[in-house]
Amino acid sequence: MQKHLVIIGAGAAGLPVASQVRKKNKDIDITVITDRKYFAYSPCGIPFVFSGMITSFDTLVLRDKKYYSEMDINILNETTVDKIDLDTNEIFFGNEKLKYDTLVIATGAKPIIPPIPGINLEGIYFLNSLEDALKISDALKNTKSPTIIGAGAIGLEMAHAFLKKGLKSRLIEMKDRVLPNMLDKDMSSIVEDYLSSLNMHIHTSTVASSFIGSKKVTHVKANGNEFETDLVLVSVGVRPNVELAKNAGIETGITGAIVTDVSLRVRRHGKYLKNVYACGNCIEVTDIITHKSTISALGSTAIRQGVLVADNILGKNSVFGSISSPSIAVIGELEVGTVGITKERALEYGISP
Repeated sequence: MQKHLVIIGAGAAGLPVASQVRKKNKDIDITVITDRKYFAYSPCGIPFVFSGMITSFDTLVLRDKKYYSEMDINILNETTVDKIDLDTNEIFFGNEKLKYDTLVIATGAKPIIPPIPGINLEGIYFLNSLEDALKISDALKNTKSPTIIGAGAIGLEMAHAFLKKGLKSRLIEMKDRVLPNMLDKDMSSIVEDYLSSLNMHIHTSTVASSFIGSKKVTHVKANGNEFETDLVLVSVGVRPNVELAKNAGIETGITGAIVTDVSLRVRRHGKYLKNVYACGNCIEVTDIITHKSTISALGSTAIRQGVLVADNILGKNSVFGSISSPSIAVIGELEVGTVGITKERALEYGISP
């Protein structure tokens, strides 16, 4: 009987698994399931469509359903998996179920939604997909003064993009500097000074305490001040999307992400499963400097893991080691690149810089 590989997730981890396995095995059935409409696109390019550096969102799409169909890979998009049964080797969605021989969980991450009063008002957005980007793009047609909550890489790239569109951008960050997870204060001040020179309003050490408006957001309250706004982008990070896996009994670790062995097989009841893998933003990895569990929410990491999972499905014995997670951000004329950890994080782990 023909073997069936089922992959949940069609992002930077899931699709490389499917493509790599198909290149070397023409006989196995491959099904990829995603709850999203759009897949096989470059999410890193989204801010640069907003800024005008990239012409359109369409140019970010790298492959379509026809491409994968010609590879004999079945893509089920806009389909939500409701349940995984590890005992019967089945997944369930809607009124249907699929039997698998090998399962790959590549469910990625989802935005952190801070418990701020008013967070559900109209005009408040998160950016985690091309669908989100299209909604924001449509809303910007009637926007004059957007506010960005969170000064990470995505927040700053989007804030600069808003400036390029001629909008009065305001940036609110609870820590004492921009790019707090990438840079120490002395380096982040270079980025902050640059953005300030472009007339961006930057508020560090500032906590957004509520969003105000009867139906649509009109003001952001932060550190006792009320700032007028007509669109809010909340960009305070992501967390692993693991509810489906946890409900199936798959173990998660201290980071909240899925625990795997070095071959990226998942663990259940203290034992690693031979036919169930996980990869991408939903799994824990080991930081090469701190030797602690962490999450590497990078497309480059996800692709490497996807290729490794494919190798192991095909019978190899590849292992995934500790990583450094180098990061980059392009903010106008500034290109920021980092590798390793900040001084603040080093001190948290007892490392003297």
